[in-house]
Amino acid sequence: MVSFEMQSPTVTEGHSWAEKGGMQAYVAHQTVNSFVWNNVSYIVKDKLILDDISGYVKRGSLMAIMGPSGCGKTSLLNILSARVKGSSVSGEVFADSTTKPVCRFVEQEDNLIGVLTVRETLLFAAKLDLPKSVTRKEREELVDGLIKIFGLEDVRNVKIGTAVQKGISGGQKRRVSIASQLISLPPPTSGLDSEAAFCVTRDILKMAQQFNMIIIATVHQPSTVVFNLFDDLLLLSKGKTVYCGKREESEDFFAAHHVLIPVHANLAEVYLSVINTDFAVDKGAAERRLNKLTDSWKGYVNSPSSPSSTKDDTALIVRSVTSPSTPTEADDSEEVPTHLGRSFLYVLWVLCHRSTLNAMRNVIAYWLRVVMYMALGVVMGTTFFHPPLTQERFPDRYHAMYFGMCFTSFMSVAGVPAFLEERAVFCRERANGQYGVLHFSIANALVSSPFVLLVILGYTLVMYWGVQLKETASDFLIFLLFNWLNLLAAEAQVVFVSSMMPNFVIALTQVAFLNGLWMVLAGLVSRQLLPKFWKYTFANLDYQRYVWETLAVNEFRGREFECTPTPAGCVCQYADALNAQCKWSGDTYLESLQYGNVNIWEWFAVLISIIIIFRSLAAAALFYRRK
Repeated sequence: MVSFEMQSPTVTEGHSWAEKGGMQAYVAHQTVNSFVWNNVSYIVKDKLILDDISGYVKRGSLMAIMGPSGCGKTSLLNILSARVKGSSVSGEVFADSTTKPVCRFVEQEDNLIGVLTVRETLLFAAKLDLPKSVTRKEREELVDGLIKIFGLEDVRNVKIGTAVQKGISGGQKRRVSIASQLISLPPPTSGLDSEAAFCVTRDILKMAQQFNMIIIATVHQPSTVVFNLFDDLLLLSKGKTVYCGKREESEDFFAAHHVLIPVHANLAEVYLSVINTDFAVDKGAAERRLNKLTDSWKGYVNSPSSPSSTKDDTALIVRSVTSPSTPTEADDSEEVPTHLGRSFLYVLWVLCHRSTLNAMRNVIAYWLRVVMYMALGVVMGTTFFHPPLTQERFPDRYHAMYFGMCFTSFMSVAGVPAFLEERAVFCRERANGQYGVLHFSIANALVSSPFVLLVILGYTLVMYWGVQLKETASDFLIFLLFNWLNLLAAEAQVVFVSSMMPNFVIALTQVAFLNGLWMVLAGLVSRQLLPKFWKYTFANLDYQRYVWETLAVNEFRGREFECTPTPAGCVCQYADALNAQCKWSGDTYLESLQYGNVNIWEWFAVLISIIIIFRSLAAAALFYRRK
């Protein structure tokens, strides 16, 4: 079940918070009295999803939206929570006659960070949701109250769980999702057993009444006790309204249309069986009955025989849409603190803190990769172990550095699943208005950089000394720096591709393809021999090319290699002034590749620019692609 509400409520254990003036101003909302949607229609690819839907909910009420699969429940919630906009949507949505979005939304999927504990998850949600005026002690008391309300005390310090680390159960995970949104949103009940669903719904109703919250929830097939907790009911079928009004008056409406309701029957099941024509034996008769119900609804609410409360609510819809409410309607209203007190740097710090914990604890994100890269360093270091400075063993150094660079970049695909997990959390929190693309993008870049350095350091230490590259500290640091930049660029590419195509298989294959392309263009073929198309297009965008040219200059500049002695004299691979000594210079080799004029720090600036470009493109993709 998906749920959202129109305020930003918080709840704590018992009723003690209601007696605390500071937090009461935040949780007990007095400024929004009603939420109205009028004549809402929604078309997708010429298909009418919602057809002229209207509804009204008062503060302190709990509404259930019910209907068969495909009736438009989730689409309506998306529209009401301002997640769907554009020319395909028509109608009006108001909260006390203002069109400013004030909604929050709990999705069906439990997108949580698996390495955080239950309490940590709720604490971070509180930091991102509550105003700056709320103290640390108040946040912790609020979180502890939510943990008790949702029966999570026994697992408060247990991690959510990942693919390789067992955590809490699926039902407990659902309750954590609910609790994390209760800091700003009341919850759903899908994924809960019947007893838990009843307790959660009961507590939500109490909180809605106590703190004047407006709650709208889709419900698939509630039990009788859960159904009877709802104040209002909206029934949809094939995108049309079948009934909208008080839940206890719905039986009269269906009775007036000759729907037989057995004694002690679950009304929710009866209603769903009536308005669902998918499995009807006589589909023609079922369709005619449904059409009669939907056509008669508007006439019913205006008829003298309909309950007065339904007519009153319908009149309120019209007044709310056409006439702004006046301040005198809420004499006891208080000014409610908002989230605007939180600075950009504070939100960024919270995200960096959470991402750091995720990186430190997530075995798949970095620690498995540390082992993988060290293993790669062992392979390269032992395969090309201590080659002498001869032209016969010269290719060993070339191959060790080149393929090591390419493989470290190629193995960046291991970062795809970790980023997709973070992206799913970001999409949910962004849609709820907790922070924006810039916060997430900067935090992701800042936190990942030192961990990427740790990953590449393990590879570099093993490989560098195994292959016995230049032994000066400056040469080692340049080797480490540019391998770090190589992996940072590869990570930025992963973030960009995964932001554009947030599907694990597609992102993985596209990243692998790009890394293969860069590897081919980086140096396997001499730059002057590349076809013009590749030379002047992708070769200039190839970050591996700039890394490889720098590594080659760093290692071979100033090196001398021995020629091959033969009875007829020395055979030298490259002709230069050192041939008389049966040697040739590494500088000659660099000149043959046109690397002689390479400026290491210019290529450093180019690589930084490429990383920034990838990160900027990823941010743009996140901005325009919301799901």
